[in-house]
Amino acid sequence: MSTDIHLSVITVTFNCRELLPRTLESVQAQAFSSIEHIIVDGASTDGTLELIRENEAYLGAWISEPDKGIYDAMNKGLRMARGKYVLFLNAGDTFYSEGTLLEVFSAPAAGEASIVSGEAISGSGEAISGSGEANTVFGEANSGSADIYYGQTKLTDLEGRITGDRRLKAPEQLNWRSFRYGMLVCHQSFIVRRAIAPEYDLSWRICADIDWCIRCMKAAEKIENTHSYISCFLEGGISRQQEKKAWKERFAIMKKYYGLGETLLSHLYIAFRFLRH
Repeated sequence: MSTDIHLSVITVTFNCRELLPRTLESVQAQAFSSIEHIIVDGASTDGTLELIRENEAYLGAWISEPDKGIYDAMNKGLRMARGKYVLFLNAGDTFYSEGTLLEVFSAPAAGEASIVSGEAISGSGEAISGSGEANTVFGEANSGSADIYYGQTKLTDLEGRITGDRRLKAPEQLNWRSFRYGMLVCHQSFIVRRAIAPEYDLSWRICADIDWCIRCMKAAEKIENTHSYISCFLEGGISRQQEKKAWKERFAIMKKYYGLGETLLSHLYIAFRFLRH
């Protein structure tokens, strides 16, 4: 592992013995070497801890202890991170290919930036094109100098098979107002400069990732579209399991940033888009 850490990949686990191996293998297989893999485990009892110990030589750091939920665990990962950038890749998620990070970070620099995002892969996504606005300068993709890198996402099933593209597509341009139409970029395809990454707001129990991404984008000076797939996302998770609560919380987050009127209008659009599909 390089001593000059460019990216901290943070994986949060709890009783994920069957899913974690593919994530470990994907991180270890990256052609880009300037990374550390951090695992934050919630005191698993299914053999996950033993698996982590078996892979300890490949990890930058790990911890296993009770937590107050997934976002508390993610905050622990942020505090442990040493990389210039951070990315969350949870158990069952993988990078799109072995060359993904090399493609994102190794191209000639095109100037300073704050955020770069890419594309992710999971089982049943959504697709929409958003518009970039205000305080963000958009540079050439893959410059390796942005505050945020973003891209597209593929969806996968429990066996790791790709089931399709995420229905919500990463827009050509992205800024903090883009999320008024939904979470257009998958969390696993959203690479953020650690210096501008805040901790997750634990008052949000289900959708704190949306709030976190918006705050990151508000702090960013430059956001870059990698025009590539970044991750393969295991479909499912707490937001799907508690869909009604998630919608209510997401509405409250959007109202906080965009106001009631704009949030109502955007939700009408989101509902129309959902019914069309």
